Amino acid sequence: MLPEEFGVSIGDLFISPYRFVLLGLAPYVFWLFFQKSHSINWNRCDALAVMLFIWPLIALTVNSNIWVTMESGGVFVLEMAVPYFLIRFHVNSYRSRKIFSKQMFFIVAVLFIVAIPETLTGRPFIHEFASRLVGASYNDEIIRRLGFWRAKGPTDHAIILGAICAITFAITFTLALRERKYWWVVFFSVGGTLASLSSAPLLALLVQLALLAWVTVLRPFRLKWLCLILLLISTYLIIDIISDRDPFRVLFSYLLLTPQTGYTRYYMWLNSFSLIGQTNLGLIFGYGFDTSIYATLEPFWERLMIRTLDSYWLVIMLRYGIVMLILFALFIIVTFSHYLRNRINITERKDHRLSEAWFISIISITLIATTVHFWGSLASIHIMFMAVCVGIQGNKKKKRQRSKVSQIRLEPYKKLNEFA
Repeated sequence: MLPEEFGVSIGDLFISPYRFVLLGLAPYVFWLFFQKSHSINWNRCDALAVMLFIWPLIALTVNSNIWVTMESGGVFVLEMAVPYFLIRFHVNSYRSRKIFSKQMFFIVAVLFIVAIPETLTGRPFIHEFASRLVGASYNDEIIRRLGFWRAKGPTDHAIILGAICAITFAITFTLALRERKYWWVVFFSVGGTLASLSSAPLLALLVQLALLAWVTVLRPFRLKWLCLILLLISTYLIIDIISDRDPFRVLFSYLLLTPQTGYTRYYMWLNSFSLIGQTNLGLIFGYGFDTSIYATLEPFWERLMIRTLDSYWLVIMLRYGIVMLILFALFIIVTFSHYLRNRINITERKDHRLSEAWFISIISITLIATTVHFWGSLASIHIMFMAVCVGIQGNKKKKRQRSKVSQIRLEPYKKLNEFA
């Protein structure tokens, strides 16, 4: 919630406020590894996560130099490893998941309160005030869409504000069904998403609504998630058969506020796949921060993709290679399967509902990453949400076998004791 104006530049390295927080937490997280008090069951998800944190260091060393690895690679590890292991050590039960949910609710409430004046007036007063405190001037303007101003609050962009508000909707809605005091946070989540006027967060909100309806209607059915996957595949094939456009372009035409943004992201994906395979080195290790590879594209796409690349997964693939994209995809798939296996071991109804809500929120933020680049703290929030899903273990206990001693009849011994 702290604006970037409070950050500090050290040479080419910019340390934003949330990076200061992560730097302060890094020794504490490292210290936790040597404590025996935690009861964490390390699994395949954690192993894949460690590989995710290490591979960018290898890729940057190959396609750049050791200084870029230390600077940019170190920042990547800081923003990913510290949040991930912080959540793994502390969020492993219903109580801790609920506490973390409340902390996210507080963030959403603050973002909503800040966003409303901005979307009505068009003035980014948080950034203006922060700039005055540090003795600088703020020249960036708020963008207008559909007659309203796109609020961004203390974040860098309206998309980030909308994404943070949107991804908590399923969690707030689930807790509000049990406790009425959380209905205000549901309103804040929806209001903050609408104030951003961004297609991706709005789409994430609709996805969560659809998934909540699906799991509510088919709650007694154990294979509801498998049926949903088969339904999505069938829908894709049907649209592909009956339409002269591919299914993605059909969805862009009907689900986004501005279909042009969807088409732009669609062709960014096509251009990126054509770029990544131009050299074997780039295919495996990526191109780092070298943008000269875009010169092989048409002038329009070269200028646009140098300025922005609206997909977290595309940035990862081009920067660290196809191996990094595959590792991340495996991490997500294994984490999702981990939850689907362990959810049947959750005996408490409230824990089952909250864990399901977290799973739905994680699906929405993963989908947002296909059309939005996670710069800033949003990447840390994504990996934190994934760590919450990894920490869902279930609380089903095995029945203890009755001891043979308890089966021995004690009546003769009682009578002997009375006689004595």
